[in-house]
Amino acid sequence: MNLSPELPVSAEVVAFPAPDPSMRLTMALRSLAAALETQRLAVADFRASLQSLKSAVGDLGTSMATYQKRVDALNEKVQAING
Repeated sequence: MNLSPELPVSAEVVAFPAPDPSMRLTMALRSLAAALETQRLAVADFRASLQSLKSAVGDLGTSMATYQKRVDALNEKVQAING
């Protein structure tokens, strides 16, 4: 938008140097390799977390089974007392 009609509006377009096409491909492949490595590490961390969760849930299951046995034994004692 030209606010001063008496002044001409002009702009000079400056071209950025375009990298060599083979260099662009090399850069793209390096970026892809870096992204794949990042993803590989993230998947490895996720798998380790799942293994940890599996272990924790297994431990919880064992604890719950022990608790259930104790509650059942207590219930038998209470039933015996109450006749």
